[in-house]
Amino acid sequence: MKIPIERVCVSSITQAELLFGVAKMPDAKKLPVLVKDFLLHVEIMDWGSKAAAEYADLRFFCENNGTPLGSMDMLIAAHSIAVGACLVTNEPISKRFSKFGIDTQCSAMIFDN
Repeated sequence: MKIPIERVCVSSITQAELLFGVAKMPDAKKLPVLVKDFLLHVEIMDWGSKAAAEYADLRFFCENNGTPLGSMDMLIAAHSIAVGACLVTNEPISKRFSKFGIDTQCSAMIFDN
């Protein structure tokens, strides 16, 4: 599935993770340019109170069910729940957290032609 760049958004936490990746690789020449260009062309969503509430529920669920998820991944997943966005991830979370409505297949996306 190809999604137009103007339909893509990232969490401000994802932005931080991308910038951290660049900082960890000071000898990389192309990476800083690619990351900067990507971030200039996507909407960066601020992580706010609604995401915080979703995070609390998601973390409680994870801890009570023994379903670990990395801290940053959990923050980003909670953000996607809060804004109703499709979560694009390498983490195999779709089945474990379906009760939270985490959409990893982008099935709910509506495309304008």
